[in-house]
Amino acid sequence: GSMNPHERRSSFRQVELEHDNIRAAIRHLIRTGCAEWALRLGAAQQWFWEQQELFTEGRQVFEEILCMRGAEQLTASRARSVYSAATMSYRLNDFAIASNRMQEAVRIFRHLNDGQGLASALLGAGAPMQRLHRFTEARLLVEEAARIWAELGDERARDYALNNLANIAQAE
Repeated sequence: GSMNPHERRSSFRQVELEHDNIRAAIRHLIRTGCAEWALRLGAAQQWFWEQQELFTEGRQVFEEILCMRGAEQLTASRARSVYSAATMSYRLNDFAIASNRMQEAVRIFRHLNDGQGLASALLGAGAPMQRLHRFTEARLLVEEAARIWAELGDERARDYALNNLANIAQAE
């Protein structure tokens, strides 16, 4: 975001201090069946779990949340949590599960007609495909992401996707 490094460190320290409370809040939301809020809070926590490399904890929590009654609706919150669960699986080198989850995120963002979410999920879906040596599928996913970002006028994101395409070609 637009935070300077000092603000980011300070904000991060605050989240670190609150992490036990956030854990308790997520547990409470799961226990009481508040799927929508569990999805939202889980997705908001992704960056913290990633920064702290708490991938196993993050994935476990997302899998619990995504299995909740009421969490199966095709909402933006579910799409973000599925994307986050895929990211955690990818970081744990579980590329098959990461790929399945990211494909689910693609389907939901497509259903919601959310171009930015869709492009992010397509790019995200390309990474585990590449690691699974499914280069043609990886390329098609990332090409679509680049097209969408070009249509949205996000040149930096498009360039990032094009760079990923070069990496896929190199790996091939």
